[in-house]
Amino acid sequence: MFYESRMEQQSLKPKDFAKLIGKSVLTLQRWDRDGKLVAYRSESNRRYYTYQQYLEYIGVHASSAARVVAYCRTSCALDLSDLELQKQHIVESAKFQQLQIEEWYVDHNSSLNYQREHFNRLMEHIELGQIRILFLAHKDRLVRFGYEWFESFCKRHGTEIKLVCQSQFTPDKKELLGELKLIINLFSGKVEELGQHKEQILELITQLEK
Repeated sequence: MFYESRMEQQSLKPKDFAKLIGKSVLTLQRWDRDGKLVAYRSESNRRYYTYQQYLEYIGVHASSAARVVAYCRTSCALDLSDLELQKQHIVESAKFQQLQIEEWYVDHNSSLNYQREHFNRLMEHIELGQIRILFLAHKDRLVRFGYEWFESFCKRHGTEIKLVCQSQFTPDKKELLGELKLIINLFSGKVEELGQHKEQILELITQLEK
């Protein structure tokens, strides 16, 4: 499941949104009619707003004072050489562009895990307009699937992603097979036929790992 900020996706009733921005519901209704701040409409034609509209209203965006940061990820805490290699190439790339990394976000977990501590903290900081530039060794270090969504999320909040794109940071066979196991375990309980052959499939993956 792709990371989506709970606050950004939250629907707000007009009275709650009005309270949030210090205006009256009548003012919101007038703004909606005038096209100044257009409300969304539910299937029952009721007005509602989103937290993203609130961020846009208060002008939250990444300014020149926002930070230059980098995100690194390894599949486990023991992959220290891979982590150091990511950092090395990111630092060199930033230096070439006359930039300095001000903060590092580092996780040791699968790219399929969207509950990564630093990953979620990074997304929250981007949403709040606190990050101007985000360096990645490779897009797979951020997420395995749906990178384009995250890229768009960053762009909407004024964050530019800079990919070092070193080929050695693409996932290796071991990492991909490990994530394939996670996918099999996840879907085996949802697809009966897959569940019936789960053990055989996992055994085959284990043999490939060896």
